[in-house]
Amino acid sequence: MNKLNIAAAFSAAANTYDQAAFIEQEIGQRLMQRLEYIKLNPKYILDLGCGTGYFTRQLQSRYPSATIIGLDIAFGMVKFASNSTQLQYCCADAEQLPFFDLQFDLIFSNCCLPSIDNFELLFSELNRVLNIDGLLLATTFGPDTLQELGIESNWQDMHKIGDILLRLQYKDPVVDTEFLTFTYKQLKTLLNDLNNTGGFDIDTSYEINLKLPCNVTFEVIYGQAIKQVAINKQYKDALGNVYIPLSNIQNMT
Repeated sequence: MNKLNIAAAFSAAANTYDQAAFIEQEIGQRLMQRLEYIKLNPKYILDLGCGTGYFTRQLQSRYPSATIIGLDIAFGMVKFASNSTQLQYCCADAEQLPFFDLQFDLIFSNCCLPSIDNFELLFSELNRVLNIDGLLLATTFGPDTLQELGIESNWQDMHKIGDILLRLQYKDPVVDTEFLTFTYKQLKTLLNDLNNTGGFDIDTSYEINLKLPCNVTFEVIYGQAIKQVAINKQYKDALGNVYIPLSNIQNMT
């Protein structure tokens, strides 16, 4: 996916997003509910793919003493969010974050990952900016999403996502999936909602009765994992001698 096209599409949808994003909001509320069962007192939070700031504001309400930054690749979304709140927002690429290492105690990301092609690069970058024992909590769409519309996608399944988290040495990764079916009184309303969020480009020119009721399925993948200290990191000098830091040796005992 071309990042410039993605940013342009979401920027153009900034004014219509909240009214059309019923599905994304429902998924995000379910992700927020998972925080109720996690003991966490984060000082610094990143809302990755914050869009209009809908969940950035909810995170601030849940953690009023935390410093929260909303980040999105679409400048239009960041501008819209900044106009409606005093929270901090940043326009940047999720795969090249403008932050130092070990900055965030919680990274929350709702429905941002479907726009990402390289999960390996993304999760590596998120691992870099997560603080030790920091939590990554995210949702994305699985390959069976919108199966009724026959849409082709390159969305990863839950097993591949879990494998990537393990390979990057996240601690206690949990990946599960849920199928949500939404009922619309008219197909036209569904297609308008999908187009008005900026995340989908649905062709509505074909001949079909847009007034027919319809059901649409979303395969929602929930992922959570914890940043851990790498205990197997080694250093090699110019002569080829290998050194293991004392702190890593202590962690291995």
